[in-house]
Amino acid sequence: MSDLVHFLVRDPVVEKAAIYPSELPDEGYVAYPFFCFLGADDLTLRDSYVFYAIKGEEVIPVDLRRVRNRKTHFVAEVDGVGFFDFTAKLVRSDIKYHGATQKVSGLKVLRRIKPNNPVALDSAIRDKGFYFIGYTPRLTHLAD
Repeated sequence: MSDLVHFLVRDPVVEKAAIYPSELPDEGYVAYPFFCFLGADDLTLRDSYVFYAIKGEEVIPVDLRRVRNRKTHFVAEVDGVGFFDFTAKLVRSDIKYHGATQKVSGLKVLRRIKPNNPVALDSAIRDKGFYFIGYTPRLTHLAD
């Protein structure tokens, strides 16, 4: 599961920890969501990741590929929607996954995924009904 882009939020109880939104307490906490790569201590990035998205009413896997000779620049192209580029930003503190999903238990947030052109993402939502959702345990049947 380290080849997925995950969708996490800060844990409201444990410092320097992240969980999936479905693991939040029901106390009305407002989370700070983010997309990220999870892994062990190794900061070596893979050449591609699966970045789940919604297109219309369907969940689809999108190939997020590293741009040749660019360590932290990734791109995704979606037929009929467009081209999107992202930067994988280094996380300066040790933020670990602290939820109940055993497959990612103890892994660190290695990089946050930030869009380089948020306007393109906004247009894709508005004009094409397309948006990235990342991996959460609710998509387990797709990631196995």
